Amino acid sequence: MSLGNFSFANGNGASFSKSGNTLTITKTGTISPSTVFSATRSLPSAENSTVSIYYSASSTYQTCVKLYSPQVETLRAYFKINAPNPGAIALVKTTEDGQNLSGWRFGVYSNAACTTLVSGPHTTDSSGKISITGLNAGTYYVKELGHTDAGISSRYTCSGDNPQKVTVSNGATATVSFYNKLAVGALEIRKSTNTGNHLDGWKFIVKKDGTEIPGSPFTTNETGIIRISNLAPGKYLVLESPTEDPYWSVELGFHTVTVEYGKTAVDQWLNKEQGLGCFTKSTKPGQNQRPLRQHLWYRAHQRLQDR
Repeated sequence: MSLGNFSFANGNGASFSKSGNTLTITKTGTISPSTVFSATRSLPSAENSTVSIYYSASSTYQTCVKLYSPQVETLRAYFKINAPNPGAIALVKTTEDGQNLSGWRFGVYSNAACTTLVSGPHTTDSSGKISITGLNAGTYYVKELGHTDAGISSRYTCSGDNPQKVTVSNGATATVSFYNKLAVGALEIRKSTNTGNHLDGWKFIVKKDGTEIPGSPFTTNETGIIRISNLAPGKYLVLESPTEDPYWSVELGFHTVTVEYGKTAVDQWLNKEQGLGCFTKSTKPGQNQRPLRQHLWYRAHQRLQDR
């Protein structure tokens, strides 16, 4: 019996469409397991309808022949639909600084390699949320695809697993959250001397927005290096702590260094090693009854070996 001869009434959470012998049922709302749907078609019937024809087979007798005339009758078919409510995923996006919550794109995939897209990409709203509905029960993988603005995307790194595995049940909403940390940079202070010696032990003060950052002042290692990681991008002020050693000439002032996302800024400092010499001057005999001794200090670019 062809489905094409049947008529289906829409309603009770379902709509029907036919194409040849194929019936497509679309879920338009909640379908109760107890709801009974019906399909109807018209059939011819000869019941309770006749046509009588009389004729004479001879001059004495008349013969009556009754012919049944068809009438339209309805054939009904009844059925139920097992259509559980689909599941959903509620996604929440947060960032370390609480900004730029909108515009993050996510895809829902059926495999861990995230090559088979099931739903999306979807984009977060101003509160960082996405509601993904109409999902069949099963396992999905939700992947962050970045921000619609590449400049904003480069400022953050996804903290935690990406993609994340999510299990969806019929009629239920699974939740998943993604947290992005601010992308950080680094600062490397390189200390050198004109002799290549005495590279360790130099102290540097590092400030941001007028305040010393945690750990300041920092001290150079034996190679003259200071490495400071996990720095928020921005401008930093680097100052060398003064030294009381008179044999050294240090750079005056400060350096302004810009730290960028995912990069290491390098700040070079040069100190010159000096010497101190003492000259004694005295007058010739007879020129002055009181000998005059003067101490003249000078600076040289090398430490005196015999001081």
